[in-house]
Amino acid sequence: MRTWLPPAPAASSVQPRDAAVRSLVAYPNPGNGRFQFRVAGWDGRGALDLEVYDLRGRRVRELCGTDTGGVLRWDGRDGSERMVAAGVYFYRLEAGLASETRSMLLIK
Repeated sequence: MRTWLPPAPAASSVQPRDAAVRSLVAYPNPGNGRFQFRVAGWDGRGALDLEVYDLRGRRVRELCGTDTGGVLRWDGRDGSERMVAAGVYFYRLEAGLASETRSMLLIK
């Protein structure tokens, strides 16, 4: 009998010096403009700072929170409240000494 194991998660850029954040997931991914960023293992100390970037490296939006329960939300809008175009975006989380960068796909 064979046991199916899910594929190993993609390598991330979590810095090992701070175990306060174990993982970061954007849900749904791909998504249609409303994303939740779930931070597993966040101990609640300090603020979560998440920035969304386009493929050219321009910051599209900054999301911050201190009492979020480890969840941040993005509505697909830029800093001027305009809907962004469909495409690939990167999101970067900083929490304490930890940082992690991943990608997501916005579809319309």
